[in-house]
This record gives sequence, C-alpha cells and structure tokens, in this order.
Amino acid sequence: MPRSLKKNPFVANHLLRKINMLNTKAEKEIIITWSRASTIIPTMIGHTIAIHNGKEHFFIFFFIKKKWNNNFNIH
Repeated sequence: MPRSLKKNPFVANHLLRKINMLNTKAEKEIIITWSRASTIIPTMIGHTIAIHNGKEHFFIFFFIKKKWNNNFNIH
C-alpha cells in the first residue's frame, strides 16, 4: 500500500544525522545502515550508502543522471 501524500517521506533519524554531518565535511565516507524503510531524499545525492539486505550490505551510490539535448544543453 502506498504512503499517504499528506505524510512526509520517512527517513530514519540516525541516517539523516549522518548525511547532514557528511554534507558539512569535505571528505566522502560510506554510510552503513540497516534502515531499509528510509526514502531517498535530495540531500543523499552524491553519497554512497551501504544498505543491509538481511544477509550482507550492498553499496548504492546516489547520483543525478543528466540528459543532453541536440544543442548540448543540460536539462
């Protein structure tokens, strides 16, 4: 069942704190989490997050795919 549109997207508090802390730093680190219910939010772009699937952690890198048109402009 989809989440109600009235509610905000769910992100675990500890995960949100780690991402905000890394956004203030210049260096990149891998964030390890067991929170699979968290929603991807724009502050996660550019980070690598290791999510536990019940057996092991698998790494996901969040990025924005840019599309070029015929005039070589980015959309």
